[in-house]
Amino acid sequence: MAAQAGFRVGIVSNAYWGTSLDDALEWLQPLAPWVQDLSVSSDLFHYSDKISQQASNAAAAAQQLAFL
Repeated sequence: MAAQAGFRVGIVSNAYWGTSLDDALEWLQPLAPWVQDLSVSSDLFHYSDKISQQASNAAAAAQQLAFL
């Protein structure tokens, strides 16, 4: 609804759904026409790495779908 009203739309997520690049693409593909920005949070309190693999997968998928 926000995109249809002319607003720029973004999502903030921890990308728990980005278990692989294919999964991240599957989750983000339906949103591609409506979302212009994806912000992904990742930190050492929630994952063993500073940037989780899920966050990396989500970022790669977002780049392929031109979110970023």
